[in-house]
Amino acid sequence: MNASQFVLCAGLVSVIAMTGCSSTTMLESRKATGASVDLDRLNKVLVVAKTTDEAARRVAEDRMATYHKSFRVSYSVFSQKEIMGNEGKYKESLKKAGYDGVLTIRFLGKGKETRYVQGTYIPGTYQSGPFGRPVSYNPGYYLPGYYREDVKNWIEVDVFSLVRNQLLWSGVTESTNLSGVDKTVTEVLDEVRRHMIKDKFIGGG
Repeated sequence: MNASQFVLCAGLVSVIAMTGCSSTTMLESRKATGASVDLDRLNKVLVVAKTTDEAARRVAEDRMATYHKSFRVSYSVFSQKEIMGNEGKYKESLKKAGYDGVLTIRFLGKGKETRYVQGTYIPGTYQSGPFGRPVSYNPGYYLPGYYREDVKNWIEVDVFSLVRNQLLWSGVTESTNLSGVDKTVTEVLDEVRRHMIKDKFIGGG
């Protein structure tokens, strides 16, 4: 198995599972036939956040780069125009510079979804006095239902081998009502990790 197959996702495996319920889910994922990774062998890999927002790009890539010492941010190597332009040109430059692969995150778009939230009944409560005798009662009340508008964001994650010149793994996630680039990237990569394990592209751990 060549180095490019295992270096690209090693950092993803080290992502610590977030507490609570994630607001990010995987819509679809696919991997190249027979592709898998060996996490014990690591090399140099570029992490790329494809966005026209330079500030968001830096935040996203800095977060991605913290997952493993072999990960390198792209903003210190390529301009925003180069990253959003001719992929073949910058990938060839990376191969000559000794990179084995590229891990990219790309914002696909966002949309809104309206859903109805059911009402809730809050039961009444007693307040006890001496010897446990009830001295007051707060009556129950009903919180009416309402319509809520959720914002959904769709993000694609690709794992590309420069050695094989092949897309090894790709997935599309959907995130709901997230705030901040840093949190979004963390949740997306955590969901990606789970599905890479499920797809047997990487080992569990």
